[in-house]
Amino acid sequence: SSARLSMTWLGCAKGRFAFAAALVVIVTFGFLQQSRAYVRDQRAIWGQRQNYAPVLAELRERTQPGTVVYASEQTFLRDLIPVYTSADVYAAGHAYLSLTPFERARDVSFFDLWIRGVSPEDAERRFRTDLRLELSSRLYSIRYREFAGDFASVPNGTLAEVAQAYRTYSALLLREKLSRFPLHFVVLAPGDAENAALRELRRLGEVLWEGGGYGILSLVKT
Repeated sequence: SSARLSMTWLGCAKGRFAFAAALVVIVTFGFLQQSRAYVRDQRAIWGQRQNYAPVLAELRERTQPGTVVYASEQTFLRDLIPVYTSADVYAAGHAYLSLTPFERARDVSFFDLWIRGVSPEDAERRFRTDLRLELSSRLYSIRYREFAGDFASVPNGTLAEVAQAYRTYSALLLREKLSRFPLHFVVLAPGDAENAALRELRRLGEVLWEGGGYGILSLVKT
């Protein structure tokens, strides 16, 4: 009986050891896979973001509290500018999720779309398709996700009204667009597509600094 008990205990011990060994192998394998994925996918991204340093240094020298800077949503700069400089940003990735007045959220979203070259003629079709989720979250925050289960649940009629407002906004002169809310500097990034909107901004403003494919455009008083 004692021999049988000893064998049972030994068998349980071997089972616990095998389970622990398998768990260590699984955790180690997962850790190594995550590390490789991070190095492969994130090293290039964070390496590229080191190019922001001279831009932020230049902005830090040229801005003060109350200065407003626009940076394309194609870059991470719009999230870093308020951290590393005294400036505010014209639009940011998460600002529209806080207590931003609807008119401000709408106009800065329209400015983003205008800079990206979204045409007023194509606005309603795109607002109902590839821009639907973006507009729903930027203009209405989590309303439709919470009450209808999905950002995409924003009604087509509402999007048609937004498209009409965008057409009205697009027809404004640049000085009228800029008079809605203060804007003093625009950061030009390598990934920004050269289009009519950017050319219009360049004509109105003055490039104060360029480096590494980036530029800082100062806008004249409106």
